Amino acid sequence: RVSLVKYLTFWNYQTCRPPQKAILNDRSFWTGVLRTFYAGDDRTTKPSQKQQLRLLIKEAVEDCMSTPNTERFPRFISSLRSKKIGVSAYIQSTGRITGLRFHFGIFTKRGIKGSALGKDYCWAQLASTVAFEDNTAVNTEILKLSDHRITEWVNHPSGGKKWATDIGNFYKNKMGHSNKTLALKTSVDSSSSPGSPESITPDFPENCPEWLKSYIRAIVRAANAELARAYQRKQEEIARSNQVLLRLLEDMVNILISKRIKQELSKVPSMEHQ
Repeated sequence: RVSLVKYLTFWNYQTCRPPQKAILNDRSFWTGVLRTFYAGDDRTTKPSQKQQLRLLIKEAVEDCMSTPNTERFPRFISSLRSKKIGVSAYIQSTGRITGLRFHFGIFTKRGIKGSALGKDYCWAQLASTVAFEDNTAVNTEILKLSDHRITEWVNHPSGGKKWATDIGNFYKNKMGHSNKTLALKTSVDSSSSPGSPESITPDFPENCPEWLKSYIRAIVRAANAELARAYQRKQEEIARSNQVLLRLLEDMVNILISKRIKQELSKVPSMEHQ
């Protein structure tokens, strides 16, 4: 392969002479050769995940710069989501945002601080660029609702997956015992009546901030209500698998985010009327 030839001649590319014998006896050299050969590409020309992330964030910023200031941050978040980039914010008890992490590629699980990508990507600079403080209250709400940790909770064994198991068992038992009142074994919300899907409440990981819990509860309530409506329409397959229920949760997350962003953007007059 061309990439293998390039790698073998890389050490003295000006004369294109083969590598020296000492290099050929180096195990790490041949490890690199094999990796390059099986990859079928010259790895030295491929941008790193950090570089890719910087480029995508820059594109998201450029996408929103032509919009009015009050519309800019919702557009920015919407553009990041379309590029499969998640965000999670550091929010103090006072509500002040002190930092932002991006979740993408190899950084999906833990995220990477914006400041680690460069000064143009730190929260202070980004907040100014995308006009976050022009509508702080609404933009903070959108940022919280878009938090990557909500999506992470959906697919966590003690989070969304546990909820899916509990709600799935509830409806399976309800369809099998339609004339009986079911006593749920899961935690019960005081605002809901026992034996109703709304009484199945989510569990949270340790150190989960209260604001994040409230948003997760809102998403679960929306999913519970959708399932209750489906059951009333006698759709007996609503709880046929946990995968279906988890997809419902993910849909609720996307619907609530999209709905909130659209509500905010609909309040903004078009450029033609300004």
